[in-house]
Amino acid sequence: MRRYRAFPRVARAFLLLWVLATLHATAIRGASANSRIVVKEPAAPPSVALKEIRVLYQQGLWHVVLSGSDPMTYRAIKLSDPLRLLIDLPNTANTSVQSPVAVDNEVISTIKAATIVRDPQPLTRIEIGLKLDVSFRLRGVQDKVWVTLGAAAPVPPAATTLQVEPLKTMERVKIEPSPPKRPEITLPPKSSAVPDLPFAPPPKNKQ
Repeated sequence: MRRYRAFPRVARAFLLLWVLATLHATAIRGASANSRIVVKEPAAPPSVALKEIRVLYQQGLWHVVLSGSDPMTYRAIKLSDPLRLLIDLPNTANTSVQSPVAVDNEVISTIKAATIVRDPQPLTRIEIGLKLDVSFRLRGVQDKVWVTLGAAAPVPPAATTLQVEPLKTMERVKIEPSPPKRPEITLPPKSSAVPDLPFAPPPKNKQ
């Protein structure tokens, strides 16, 4: 009898668990159908506006001053053929600077400004045409970027020209072997008398 009484309790427990699982699954399905997961992307920093480009001459050096609405980030590279200095301003848009700007001094020819990328962030490129191969230095001061153009790069000394005499034409000379030396013979003079040579007396005939 105890076994038959315990069975309905186990059945009731399984039935209760099944009902709770069914309700939980239905609630999850309804929530997933009616709700959406929203991922918030980080907001991009507000872009900076390029407002002005000025050219100054101070302490014997030329400076190009770039003014923006806020502090700007920058990077620069110098290229040749033609000789120019490129300055990129990330997250900066050209809003009021007219391009190109004719300068025409002993170092700078023209300055161009253009926004070459707009999405997702703007990118403005400043092109400074150079007449001389000069050094440069960039530094940010509050909402300005100072581009200082230094003295002309040192010219390597010219190679000294060595005076070289032209090579003379060599003539071929046939070298003959020298004749063998012969002993010298001294002949007596013609006027000298012939010396008398002693002669032995003839032998006597035996009788």
